[in-house]
Amino acid sequence: MAIWSGGEMGELAQLNHPGRRGSSRARVLAIASGKGGVGKSSIALNLALHLSRRGHRVCLFDADTNLANLNILLGLAPEYTLQALLQGEKGLDEILLEAPEGLRIVPAASGIEEFIELDPEQQRRLLAALQALERQFDYLLVDTAAGIQESTLQLLLAAGGLLLLITPEPTSLTDAFSLLKVLRRYGLDHPVQVVVNMADNRAAAHDSFKRFQTSAARFLQLDVGYLGYVLRDEQMAAAVMQQNPILLSRPEAVASLCLQSIGNRLEQRLEKSVQGGLSDFFGRLQLTDAELDRLHPFVSGREAAVPGPEEETEEPTPPEQPEPPPEPTAEEDEERERRDLMSATYYAGLLGALERNRGR
Repeated sequence: MAIWSGGEMGELAQLNHPGRRGSSRARVLAIASGKGGVGKSSIALNLALHLSRRGHRVCLFDADTNLANLNILLGLAPEYTLQALLQGEKGLDEILLEAPEGLRIVPAASGIEEFIELDPEQQRRLLAALQALERQFDYLLVDTAAGIQESTLQLLLAAGGLLLLITPEPTSLTDAFSLLKVLRRYGLDHPVQVVVNMADNRAAAHDSFKRFQTSAARFLQLDVGYLGYVLRDEQMAAAVMQQNPILLSRPEAVASLCLQSIGNRLEQRLEKSVQGGLSDFFGRLQLTDAELDRLHPFVSGREAAVPGPEEETEEPTPPEQPEPPPEPTAEEDEERERRDLMSATYYAGLLGALERNRGR
């Protein structure tokens, strides 16, 4: 289902023209992971706090409507959420949460579907609110849902940059590779920065990234950057349990020092990135039904479109033409992706072994 109509997209195309952008538009960074349980939301929150502490105007958008837990990590109970905005009850400025260090958070509503299937009136409400706020922030960080689902793919393709969180675990690497593979097939062309979380040591983090980087380059022709790593730290889990971000409650902890280092690199790279207003960001969420069908069978649960009577050809297929092979099922494609990553990981391991042997 298209989020924006054709007419509205024509107007938004004018907004998205680089020559018409203002000089102080927010830079947009989507934060994603191939699977849940890798600490994505906690990393997103702490990086947003770091940028705010550095004097930037930062808005953290909770786009994970499945869980909507950014406010929980801060111990905040929002009076209103994104649902109130979409229903016309409140404006965006009224639902913004005030967090420490001047950070602002747009709280999502857990379990709602309106975020990815907006009717025309909801589209206008969201766009008008975002246009009113687009000059209030330097950075918009978007915490997306983990995995490969339609709303997540739309957000990641629309953002100006992507921060991908992985861990050294094979399942995390495999799922992150699968996510990039789908995005790449659909035309992902903006920068991808990788953070390795829950690493036992620096060497393990670097090895995980190099394997992932080599796989992405060889099999996806995609160059991914390295922002850094966060070492496994029990104080991180304690901070989450106490609903007090580790960057604020335990600034001298190992994980905090890692996050500060990553935040400094992120700040430098965001300053060099292309500006794009908040309304531009949501204006690019424009995938049509036909375009979304191109993602099938990569998006689980979505069926391929069936042509209507007016789309069917009257001339039968010549009998000498062979029948086309059946489309692969979602399970078959997922298994092929996993085999690709296993091959890529093996290849990366061989390269690492060769390099070590040459250094002896």
